[in-house]
Amino acid sequence: MIIPGVNGPGNDIDIYLQPLIKELKQLWVGLQTYDASRKQNFNLRAALMWRINDFPAYAILSGWRTKGKYACPCCAAKTASRWLSNGQKFCYMGHRRWLAKDHPYRLQKHLFDGTLELREAPLSTSGSNILLMLNDVQYSYGKRIKQRLRKSKASSSSKKRQRQESNFQEDSVMDKEEDESQEADLWKKRSIFFDLPYWEHLLMRHNLDVMHIEKNVCENIIGTLLNVDGKSKDNLKARLDLVDMGIRHVLHPEYLPNGRTRLPPAIYSMTKGEKDVFCQVSKNIKVPDGYSSNISRCVNQKERKLHSLKSHDHHILLHDLLPIALRLSSSKQVMCSISELCNIFKILCGKVLNVEELDKLQYRASMVLCQLEKIFPPSFFTIMVHLLIHLPLQAKLGGPVHYQWMYPIERFLLKLKNYVRNKRYPEGSIVEGYLAEECVTFCSRYLEDVETIFDKPSRNLGEVHDEALGGTYLFHSHGQPIRQFEITELDAKSLAQAHRYVLLHHDVTVTLQSEYKNILRQQMRARRSTARDVDMQFTKTFHEWLAEVVSRGRNVTEEVRFLAQGPNRIVKRYKGYIINGFRFHTKSRERLRRTQNSGCVVTSSTADVTNSRGIKKDKYGFTMVNFSRLIHTGANVIDEPYVFSSQVKQVFYSKDLTESGWYVVIRNHAREVYDMGDESTESGPRTDCFPTSSEGILSSNDDEQWVHEDANEDVYAA
Repeated sequence: MIIPGVNGPGNDIDIYLQPLIKELKQLWVGLQTYDASRKQNFNLRAALMWRINDFPAYAILSGWRTKGKYACPCCAAKTASRWLSNGQKFCYMGHRRWLAKDHPYRLQKHLFDGTLELREAPLSTSGSNILLMLNDVQYSYGKRIKQRLRKSKASSSSKKRQRQESNFQEDSVMDKEEDESQEADLWKKRSIFFDLPYWEHLLMRHNLDVMHIEKNVCENIIGTLLNVDGKSKDNLKARLDLVDMGIRHVLHPEYLPNGRTRLPPAIYSMTKGEKDVFCQVSKNIKVPDGYSSNISRCVNQKERKLHSLKSHDHHILLHDLLPIALRLSSSKQVMCSISELCNIFKILCGKVLNVEELDKLQYRASMVLCQLEKIFPPSFFTIMVHLLIHLPLQAKLGGPVHYQWMYPIERFLLKLKNYVRNKRYPEGSIVEGYLAEECVTFCSRYLEDVETIFDKPSRNLGEVHDEALGGTYLFHSHGQPIRQFEITELDAKSLAQAHRYVLLHHDVTVTLQSEYKNILRQQMRARRSTARDVDMQFTKTFHEWLAEVVSRGRNVTEEVRFLAQGPNRIVKRYKGYIINGFRFHTKSRERLRRTQNSGCVVTSSTADVTNSRGIKKDKYGFTMVNFSRLIHTGANVIDEPYVFSSQVKQVFYSKDLTESGWYVVIRNHAREVYDMGDESTESGPRTDCFPTSSEGILSSNDDEQWVHEDANEDVYAA
């Protein structure tokens, strides 16, 4: 549906949605459809599950006002907001309502907004109750602003000035005293979607867009921490609001004799050196292919700020890069709170959700928002920050966020925009381009052996099966090589290492492994050898013993017979390979590239935790590695430099600026590849390199630090 015109229809969009609602009603009743497999007709029914839209469109489609005092559509009339007289806007706090009734935060008014919190968390209004409230609400469609302007032009200038002043005063009174009105008066209209017979019974009718919530939250954090002009939520007006609320007296503005106003540095304020570290980490980090755009181009080290970030850039920053950049440039209190916030968004955006974990996530979201209320000024808490408290329940009702956010919609809108060839008639160009693509798509379905743009696989989803090898090839790589290969010959040591790893990690040799271990125990019993000595000897000689047993004519399977022969000495070596949804490069290939694709991590059901050489956890729980302290280099015969391709996942590293040689490990997840899991991997060790929760680090003491003690740079109001 294309709506022509320069301006959007706004609340009058219900007029344009009438044909759509008519068709949705027909689909609910059912349409006779032919089943080609059974060769018979059946009644096909369909229903609209929910709406996907951004927050401004939420108000247009639902009818609830998403601005002003009651901007939260989930809390509705029970939205906890406060008018900031100096900032001239509303802030949305009151997240202590979601805590337990006996939680100590409820009584700590001096650490929050100066009030006790004895209210309970609001419940969402059902669709049936909304219809009951809106039975008597009448809404007339059409634009009425132009009529007001014409009347005002016809009147005298003095009357016009009086009318404008009175309207402004009336609007202010309405914004500040809406509590006295009924909840039905807060609705702009009755949504046309309630004409659908099932719409009022849906538990979730409209989605909160996680994409724009992430973007706005990340902008608030970065702008406030770096004190970006126009983006920071900490300024003179924000400090004056603290004065009006009577809280955080140490952060109140100081009026100096020379007429200047000094703002004491808050705990979240960064010094120039800390901003330089933050920008340097963001500038130098290299991410894998297809992970994100080149964020280093958005870093301005001279002005100490980030600019021109897209929505997906904020998504990547909030999930992975922001906690790493703050490790060395922020206080522990601020770092733990933001890290916990990032973990919550990361769990919400996961491909797999656990219902029990979502119940815990609701508590974690309320805790981290309360912790942020103790750190940042009230102006920080815009409506988009508040909406985080409702996202765990939305995920519980609607499932993974990939079916609810605006990323596919925004990409589709960009696709329609590219159809425009004649800017005088953009609507017609979009229609013609869409019809042309439908025709090409229809024709491409009859070209089975031709790769088109519509059935082209993902960039890093390469699967190649070599049919020439037939059934004799035991380990299919399912990968795609990049560029030319190099023929090389393995030496005796490398050949033995590769052969041994295959034998020790294949299921068909488990019985033979147990048999050979028993033989070694009997042979080495007289020497009083330890279990470690037996394992060492077993690792060195098992492949030789197996080859000898097979050569004597022992009755074994064909698989074991092939395995005992060992690998081919002549092999192909590539500088790049696509496998498991990842693109891997050698270090020599990526030396001059802006991407980092050489990091590998091996997944296994068991892990050797006895040797922690070259690996450690920092105070925040991040995994760090040092490549100058390797467990083994592959120089010895007993080393294991080879692994199966199915075990390989991808990681990338961020250089630590304080400890030489140490790197922070970041785990990369493949796109369009889903790990279905099984019982064997459920109890396996976690391979995530990030701290899964900062909940235990977040303090709940009465003592709170408001001022940045180490900041020796004065900040003055402009």
